[in-house]
Amino acid sequence: MTQQARISFFLPPILFWGLIGGFVFLRSVMVMLSPLELGVDEAQYWLWGQNLAFGYYSKPPLIGWWLGLCDALFGSSAAAARIGAPLLHGLIATLLYHIAAMLYDRAAAQIAAILWISLPVVGLGSFVISTDSLMLLFWSAGLYCLVRAETHQGNNDIIWLGLAGLMTGFAMLAKYAAIYFVIAMAGFLLSKFRQNPSGGLIKDGLAFIAGCLAGASPTWGWNLLNSFVTVRHLGENANLEIPLYSFSNMAEFIAAQFAVIGPITGVLVCIALVAGRRGTGTQHQPAMLLWFILPPLFIITAQAFIKEANANWAVAAYPAAIILTAGMIGRKITSQGWQIASLSGIGVNIIITLGVGLCLGTGSLGIFTPDSDPLRRLRGWSVLAEDTVQIANRTGANAVLASSRASAAALSWKLADTRLEIVVPAPDAAPSNHYERTAPLGDDTPRPLIAITDIGKYPDQLEGWQSVGSSSTEISANRSREFQFWLLP
Repeated sequence: MTQQARISFFLPPILFWGLIGGFVFLRSVMVMLSPLELGVDEAQYWLWGQNLAFGYYSKPPLIGWWLGLCDALFGSSAAAARIGAPLLHGLIATLLYHIAAMLYDRAAAQIAAILWISLPVVGLGSFVISTDSLMLLFWSAGLYCLVRAETHQGNNDIIWLGLAGLMTGFAMLAKYAAIYFVIAMAGFLLSKFRQNPSGGLIKDGLAFIAGCLAGASPTWGWNLLNSFVTVRHLGENANLEIPLYSFSNMAEFIAAQFAVIGPITGVLVCIALVAGRRGTGTQHQPAMLLWFILPPLFIITAQAFIKEANANWAVAAYPAAIILTAGMIGRKITSQGWQIASLSGIGVNIIITLGVGLCLGTGSLGIFTPDSDPLRRLRGWSVLAEDTVQIANRTGANAVLASSRASAAALSWKLADTRLEIVVPAPDAAPSNHYERTAPLGDDTPRPLIAITDIGKYPDQLEGWQSVGSSSTEISANRSREFQFWLLP
């Protein structure tokens, strides 16, 4: 490929960065305009941000720290909680640009950044504040530091490897799936050792491990002091005690990957993975990137076969996969077929992700809205909160017994500035969620007490409840969120 052919693919820097910045800006506007309320997980993360700690029941602490900062800077609102999400993915796209530039060239760098910012899953992740977005930021930063060490050998390579470990540790503070980076790093260093036994495997490994331990120490220290409650929760999520061995589940998981990264882009990634297997060496070659793609893909695909797996559980593989794909496209971009394929993949993803942003920004799927409407989970909680306050004021109640994790999360978020204490039924065995662990109903729960149940369902705990009202709001064409209020004097 000639230098002129490569340069012809470049976007002028002002246009390229304007495109990346434009995505971030438009998504930020959609976040601020959206009428959709916080989801159950987002509301729980926000609550953690009001009670900063080194760990929580189901997740490491970084999401709580992040939302505590957003709350302090921008106030308590759904937009304030989510406003940082588009910026996180803009930063990730920038990191991938620099990694691809080091491994390949500027053409691949631009392709990597544009591929990332246009992924459907990134369009969704730029609206919903999640542990995935924070983890991916530090995962990508760790990959940048590793590539910097590998492509700029010298006296500073140990420093960069230590920084790669530190970033990986920070990624673990966001989500424990960052452990895949450690697995990938071990495989990569061993592959280097086989090629060059005198290449400093122990020195490199110790530098990385030291950085990783330093970065992740808050969450592991907290788990040590709390009987590794979060680690146990991860085991419960995996739920491998009664395996299914389902090829159907595995096929659904694989198909879901084409939905989250785009149909044409998914095909291009598969081609890049197959082509990458033919690469050799550890520097400037696909072989290094494959270590950071295949382990999470294989492990979660196996999880899907054994039991089940959510589509986002393999998200750690995406940064390196996008860089690998961008490098392949960059080498073949003078071919008319590859131009059509790559531009079509990006174009389809842009259409999809703009559609996702428009739907989330307006709070409606428009003419494509099914009767069940998947956005229903982000509606109606304000009505429940308002009705709860009215009932509490009328009855003089001081506490609310929520019937589920979902209602507990929404009410804790909506009623944070009221006198009402939110509790949940005390568990019969070990706590199964954050609220059962931190806010179970007990003898010291203030009275009078309001219980919220599904319509027609009597509260399970205690006796002497009196029905004092109900709440109903339509959340989709065929569903309403309906609750009944009970009073225990």
